[in-house]
Amino acid sequence: MHSDPPRKIGPGIERFEVRANPQYPRSRSFFIIRTGGTEDDLGYTKLIDGQTHAQRVAAAMRHEIKSQIEDFRAAEFARADPVKCQIEDTEIAHPGDCHVDHEDPEFYELVQRFVDQCGGWDAFELMSLPAGKGEIAQRFTNGEIASQWCAYHFQEAKLRIVSVQANLSTLRKGKRFPG
Repeated sequence: MHSDPPRKIGPGIERFEVRANPQYPRSRSFFIIRTGGTEDDLGYTKLIDGQTHAQRVAAAMRHEIKSQIEDFRAAEFARADPVKCQIEDTEIAHPGDCHVDHEDPEFYELVQRFVDQCGGWDAFELMSLPAGKGEIAQRFTNGEIASQWCAYHFQEAKLRIVSVQANLSTLRKGKRFPG
């Protein structure tokens, strides 16, 4: 059911593994280990549920702003004051123990606003590229639109530090991308 089976399979599949995902170290994912040693992640839920063009565009947008998110996290932990979860008001000791959340507007609201400014979802052409070891990312074919999105996000996003627990439970209730 993959959109490009020959690319995913490559020269052949030697085995499958379940291990920590480099992009989300606290999560476990399936990986294909190909004949010859190359590997790729296997997002089986996307294959079962399918993924809309809008969801793939949003994934590309999230990938494009990854450095902004990491820069924000680093700046927050570089301050002299203790870092606190802005939902639970608990202290967070280490950058790896938190998530960066879009407060208001939420991430998908920013995405929708930007998409509307660009003329709709069809304005975004995508390609899948390796983003790192065992990781595939959706990317824009048009570098200019990627740059415009990054500038828009930098100007409009209101980021905050939240605990992993707050982000994965409290904040996630009811937050599903409508696309």
